[in-house]
Amino acid sequence: MNLVKLSELLEVSRSAVTQSVRRLIKKDLVSFEFAQDNEKKYI
Repeated sequence: MNLVKLSELLEVSRSAVTQSVRRLIKKDLVSFEFAQDNEKKYI
């Protein structure tokens, strides 16, 4: 899922989503992948 779409879904700022996702990455609960059709980050 795109981080922008996730922030819209949760109705929080993009920076809040980014901070939360960084914490989850440190705990190895999520990972980033690049979509094949573009260079945007996805989880």
